[in-house]
Order: sequence, then C-alpha cells, then structure tokens
Amino acid sequence: MADVNLIIRSLDTIATATYLSVTGQPSTSSRKTARELAFDGLTGSAEQLKNIFMQNPKPNSDQRENIAAQFATMKAAVDNYCVKGSGTESVLKAFNDASTEWEVLRQELAG
Repeated sequence: MADVNLIIRSLDTIATATYLSVTGQPSTSSRKTARELAFDGLTGSAEQLKNIFMQNPKPNSDQRENIAAQFATMKAAVDNYCVKGSGTESVLKAFNDASTEWEVLRQELAG
C-alpha cells in the first residue's frame, strides 16, 4: 500500500531544499546558471505536486497522467542537479522515495 504521506514529506524536502553549487557551497553569482534554473524548476514542481497530493491523495486518471509527466520532468532535473555536485544527497533520496511511492500509488489506483 502506497504511503501518500511519504510522498508529501519527500516532495516537501525537495521544495524546501537550498541550492548548492557544484562545489557544495551556496551560489554567489548574481546570474543564474542553467543548473540553478533547473533546480528552481525542480523545487517548484515539487511544491506543486505536494499541494496536489495534500488536496487529493487519490488523483483521478487525468491527474495521474499530469503527475506522471511532472515526475518525468523532475527526474531530468534531479539527474542534472544531483550528479554534478556534492551535498545533494537529500534531494536525490527524497526524489527516489517520492517517485517510488508514486509508482506504487499509481498502480494501486489503476486497479
């Protein structure tokens, strides 16, 4: 049985994460890099999905399709952000937890 609360907590971990540069330090540049922009998209998507699951822990088929697309987009951002820097393990773990539980929930709801 899927744990929706684990999905919500994991997405909250991502949504509230602090950006770290490839050296593991906070960014000091005034201009955002492509990696920073991807991170912003990742945290924004996590916040949106967290709110969706808080409002409706059992999304309908149309919502499940949209959620699946958002998780796929987040996967690309996680791949970019987490492999190119240190100190990103919490984001990677949170994404893995959320996406695994999401797949369990998706299969349960598909019947």
